[in-house]
Amino acid sequence: MPFSELAALDHPDRHSAVLQHLTVFCESSEVLIEEDVFDPKGHLLLQRGRRLTSQLAASFKGRELYHPLERCLRVRNGLYSSLRERARSHIDQDELMQRLLPTQEMRHDVITLIGELRLNPTLEWLLTCLDVTHKGALNHHIGVAAMSCMTAMQAKLPETELRKVVAAAMFHDIGDLYIAPDPAGGKGELTLERWGQMVLHPLISRNILTDFALLPADVTQAVAEHHERSNGGGYPHKTSSLSQLGSILAISEALIGVLGSGGNSGRRAYMALHFERDEFANGVASLLTPFLTHIDVQNTAPDNVDPMKLMPKLKALTTLMANAERLVEDIRENPVNADLLAHIRARLQRLNSTLNATGMSDPVMLFEQILEGHDTRMLLEMDMTTREIIWRLRYLARSVSLDLAPMPPMHQKLFEPFLELLSKTPDARG
Repeated sequence: MPFSELAALDHPDRHSAVLQHLTVFCESSEVLIEEDVFDPKGHLLLQRGRRLTSQLAASFKGRELYHPLERCLRVRNGLYSSLRERARSHIDQDELMQRLLPTQEMRHDVITLIGELRLNPTLEWLLTCLDVTHKGALNHHIGVAAMSCMTAMQAKLPETELRKVVAAAMFHDIGDLYIAPDPAGGKGELTLERWGQMVLHPLISRNILTDFALLPADVTQAVAEHHERSNGGGYPHKTSSLSQLGSILAISEALIGVLGSGGNSGRRAYMALHFERDEFANGVASLLTPFLTHIDVQNTAPDNVDPMKLMPKLKALTTLMANAERLVEDIRENPVNADLLAHIRARLQRLNSTLNATGMSDPVMLFEQILEGHDTRMLLEMDMTTREIIWRLRYLARSVSLDLAPMPPMHQKLFEPFLELLSKTPDARG
């Protein structure tokens, strides 16, 4: 089934998921019926002005309505009146935001642009619900808005474009409300089924903004592109033709995720930006390089990397990648999806090129040189490079599995050895 159909807001999975979040939201927030709620035959179900309780919200599961429930609700004391202050509080108190926006003028500009966003009742209750049910989501959106705004300013875009990129950043993950809560609370192994849901959220976010908000088409397009990459290595469509706003949002979202993740975040963000030369739009990436080069990071010391743990991991990784390329060449001898094979080959070739460029393709010799020279900085670079490759191999395995799902069993079987090999990718942690 096409992604566009799976991401439809009236899809049973999407409808059920948002009701689960809404049920939790109603426990702590005053959600009101803004418009009368009717069933498809015109029978009144809920009258305007009534408070929506958790029990009432749950009762809508599986029911068809004349109008989408989203349009019929509003929240009292939602984010609209407090968005500027929430942005000010996060930007003024968060250390990363201080480094990202070093001058008072820059902070003021970003806070003003966020504070001037217009939220209709539907968008307000959805964003407020996301804030309540997804811990840290609003601060993440504010961070991405700040990074996007800074990047757009560096590109000397006019104020109209700054407002667009801030709007895209502040709503880019609103589609998470239409993905069922993780039963493991984010602590368990990421299953293929859950990954299949997660890859849809950029399209779901776009659909929400298209259906319920009067936002320009280039804003909703940027939202749909925020996990795409310029080399075709992103998701959900693996497109390489990103819009300018989409490129800014994609790189900002990726870097905020890394910069807020703890130890050596500045160096890791720099590496993420330059790991694959064509992963992010060249012009956009060059705007952020000076910032990442000079960012003041006081986190994990480089000598925390244990070479005795890193060396066997790197040796296993180099062997695995060589075997993966061999298996892909074997598959090419059979009549299978040419586009999928071309995508896999390109991804593996880029990762191997990166590995060779760092000199890490011969880990034994490299480790001897490092240990003789006590080069702890190089150890750190090797550790971070290894992690980047592992994460990309794991993503490739999940992506290929999803692509294979609608294909004939005989085609799926051809890829089994390849996927089995990637399942043995070393753990990026530890």
